[in-house]
Amino acid sequence: MNPISALPKNLRWIHHRLVIWILAIALIFSLISLLMGHRDWAFSAALGLVASYLILIDLFTQRATKKVSRQQIMGGLFKRLVYYGVPVFLAIKFPGYLSLPVTLICLFAFQIHYIGFEIVYNYLHFKRKS
Repeated sequence: MNPISALPKNLRWIHHRLVIWILAIALIFSLISLLMGHRDWAFSAALGLVASYLILIDLFTQRATKKVSRQQIMGGLFKRLVYYGVPVFLAIKFPGYLSLPVTLICLFAFQIHYIGFEIVYNYLHFKRKS
């Protein structure tokens, strides 16, 4: 079963918006980096964004679950730590092919945009109420 279709409607809407924004930014960044001759930046961005997307999906599915046990929370945290650690390890291990700063920035792309999205949405909601 697709984990996105199992999410509540509001999280699917947020997911859809985030994916559109991040893919547009990633496409522009990749084209610019390839035109500048930095293939390692494009590879690092792709690696970081894939891991960031997996982390976001894991976070959304855990958030959408009604009853979560302590073991599921710890398993989810461990899984997200692995999702963070693998791209960083690969960027350190293969510095000729991957750029560590670009990987780290792209690794947090979905999370940073999600926080920004929530801040703007809540501010607009608060402003409309008052």
